[in-house]
Amino acid sequence: MQNLPHLVKRAHFSVRQAIDNSLAVYDLTSAQLEVLSRVANCSCMEHRALLQDMEVASPTLTKLVDGLVERGLVKRAVSPDDARVKLLELTAAGKGVHQEMNSFYQPFLERLLSDFSPAERLLFGELLERLIANADQIE
Repeated sequence: MQNLPHLVKRAHFSVRQAIDNSLAVYDLTSAQLEVLSRVANCSCMEHRALLQDMEVASPTLTKLVDGLVERGLVKRAVSPDDARVKLLELTAAGKGVHQEMNSFYQPFLERLLSDFSPAERLLFGELLERLIANADQIE
């Protein structure tokens, strides 16, 4: 059990690397896909909320968003209620890429979990959720 944190970290790294390798043909990274997915789930998302959701440093998120803006996938706007609040939303091109990524994700997940039975997949997800909940309870 001593190497459990190492295994969790290694699993995270390996899965992220596999996603990045698979996304290379789309010229996207897993981090960029995460931004697109989170912004797509809202009609308009505050930059600050995205920062909290992703739990990354502000300069890291700014660089990710800058790259997506430059590619025309995300646009920035100022909140009509508060000019200090920066909003993010997908452009039409961003919505198209997000839709395409939805069709990418399921086959990727199937390949990743190909040797897991349906019961093992369910149990694995439940165990990960419990691990996260337990870790969140530790102060």
